Amino acid sequence: MAHQPSFKSSLFGDERYSDCTVTLRVRECGADNYAKRLKTNAGSAALAPADAGSSSSGAAASPTADAGVQEEDLPAHLFLICGGSPFFVDLAEQALAEQAGGGASSGGGKLQLRVLLDTAEDLPYARAALQYIYTGQLAAATSRDVAALLHLWRIASHLQIDGCIAACIAALETRINGDAAAAVSPASPYSGIMELYSCRALLPDPKSNPDAASLLAACRAELTTRVSANGGIAAALRLDALGEMLAWLFPDAPSVMSDWQMQRHALVLPPQLLDALLASDAFATDDEASVLLLVVKWLYANKTATNMTAAVAGSVNSTWAEVLLHRVRLVQMHPMYLYDILNQLFICAAEEVSWLPYILSREEHVLLCQFAADVTVNNSRRRRKLADTVAAAWGRYNCKSPWYNPVPRALAWHDTGIPLEWYISQAVLRRELADQSNTICLHATFRRPGFCLVAGGMIWNPALLFTKRPPFARLMLYSELPEVLEAAGVEDATGVVGLAARLTVHRRSTTGAEVEPLSFVLQKDDYGFRKMSRIFELPLAQVGGGSDSDGDGGDTETGEGSLLAPWAAYLQSNLTISGTVTLL
Repeated sequence: MAHQPSFKSSLFGDERYSDCTVTLRVRECGADNYAKRLKTNAGSAALAPADAGSSSSGAAASPTADAGVQEEDLPAHLFLICGGSPFFVDLAEQALAEQAGGGASSGGGKLQLRVLLDTAEDLPYARAALQYIYTGQLAAATSRDVAALLHLWRIASHLQIDGCIAACIAALETRINGDAAAAVSPASPYSGIMELYSCRALLPDPKSNPDAASLLAACRAELTTRVSANGGIAAALRLDALGEMLAWLFPDAPSVMSDWQMQRHALVLPPQLLDALLASDAFATDDEASVLLLVVKWLYANKTATNMTAAVAGSVNSTWAEVLLHRVRLVQMHPMYLYDILNQLFICAAEEVSWLPYILSREEHVLLCQFAADVTVNNSRRRRKLADTVAAAWGRYNCKSPWYNPVPRALAWHDTGIPLEWYISQAVLRRELADQSNTICLHATFRRPGFCLVAGGMIWNPALLFTKRPPFARLMLYSELPEVLEAAGVEDATGVVGLAARLTVHRRSTTGAEVEPLSFVLQKDDYGFRKMSRIFELPLAQVGGGSDSDGDGGDTETGEGSLLAPWAAYLQSNLTISGTVTLL
């Protein structure tokens, strides 16, 4: 039996026992478009089949009459390629139907399976993906080339060759983690990460591809591990290039603060790297308050490093805490943070909290608030007055600091448009319903592990307000101060913040057979009372008599059944209530 794998491998591109032909058909979309889409040509040559002789036995390039179109025919074996990909199962069934009807696939007795590709540059990758079905291995040259692996991954995904996809991802992870030589050499410990970054246009979208998201998470983990072991990555790269790479790994402030794993990796970055990230225009946010929250959280997690002198140009004798805090564009923050939380953090609390530097005076805080009020005004006279204000403050305050930057960061949020699932567990329902209070608040939990929704420097959660008698329910988002601000001495937030989002709660249809969402939309200026968003009423079932009823799975002896009865349409089979939050 030992000879079978090598025999199977030898059949690739061979006419022996071939019962079909795979036609790789390519229509050029133009070199300029291709270069723009991929931004790299690296790795194309690396995908030539390992055994060049095997392709010559049956493969032939045959130009067609259509201009700019190429075709390549490969002899293939239905049992093997259909066993390796459902894509070829579908093609084979279509070809068999055509053959039975006397169509184009009936010529010569062999089925013809046509595969359409975007460009001629896809040809070697399609061949390599097919070759994987026969060999179960990537060519040695391919496994060492990040661009080739990414391109092969894309084509293998199109052809639904799962084994090839997994092999590409495993090879990429190996490149990211590096080899033993790189692990002990500080000269190029990040080469795998940098290679992937240079070919990032080839990577599938992490928002829709979990494997790509996992690959980026592996890069973050490896980066922080190597930083601890090797030190100065900053010395090997220009500050702007370093910042752009870090912004690729940590794309925006609210995503970093919302995702526990990403936040954990950000908090162990050395100050040089966090400084490069904050200085990069590629680092986005929803609001500058989220950037300030990230910096304060890093200072809290790295108290011993905050008082170290920073070797940064233009920051003579400054500590890292001062340098990092001066990277925040304070005038771009929403008013609650600018007017209230800044005052509590740096004026009231800084004298009591050892890890927060006293860097903001009351006088400069007033100037910042005035600057923020005028900076967005599209009025030439007001702008001249603003320039006069800055000139008057020159010499006393550093008005060229990012604090006064009139240009906001790029507005972006990784989770925008993605439904974030939440639920209220059976345990929470039972506990809260047992409470003697007539009005209770049912707090939801997000299903994504380690996720909390951070926006505008606040933490947001869905919740249901429920009045037991008479039954009355309301859906809302509520916000609260992050714990790190409380640790820094911020007692409460005066003011309101808004969040643009779509709230849904799942309920069964009137027939009870299907689950359909009940949807509400929050605009950013839909302010609620104190920390609550605008509140939406939920229709509940009317239960007459006021006595205990059987309800959906309740305990009638304790009255739980009667309390659950109005919620019958919202209760899932496991007695949970669920829904989604989608950021707009």
